[in-house]
Amino acid sequence: MSPSQKQADGHEPAEAPAADAVKANAPANKTAANVTGDTAPVIISVAPLRRLAAAFYDLLLLTSVLFAGAGIAVAVVGDAVQAGTLWFQAYLVGLMYAYFVGFWLQAGYTPGMRPWRVRIVCSDGTRIGLTDASLRFAFGWVSLLLCGAGFIWAFFARDRLMWHDRWSATCIARDETLYKR
Repeated sequence: MSPSQKQADGHEPAEAPAADAVKANAPANKTAANVTGDTAPVIISVAPLRRLAAAFYDLLLLTSVLFAGAGIAVAVVGDAVQAGTLWFQAYLVGLMYAYFVGFWLQAGYTPGMRPWRVRIVCSDGTRIGLTDASLRFAFGWVSLLLCGAGFIWAFFARDRLMWHDRWSATCIARDETLYKR
């Protein structure tokens, strides 16, 4: 895609879905956006329990990434890393950033999100960009560090959005095209 084809806000425009696909996938009171190019997932915020299940899958995978990364750091340093070392903590946060933002940008979902058929999109239905993904990651930490209040909020919010969804103008949408046989 040429730079001239990008929207002014830096997002790649989503291809216009066929009218039949929108009618087939969208309930009367919901909006639909074409994220994959073929079919339009309905943009509704995913139930909090489904999001927690996907987060649990990602936690398992991320733990293995962090263990491998810590092993590489110990091999490079040549000795055990002291607890509370600032560079090591920044390194681990960098690994987490690379995991989440890398997958969000490459596919729109992490490996933990795929089995649950959900993906990250911008509020307008376009693919998430680097700025959106970075804001989502940073605001996710804020939601988590405030005793998880930003995550718990989704259980009580009518639209099921967590704080970092709101602040980064992104949402998690169902995508029934994932794992289709």
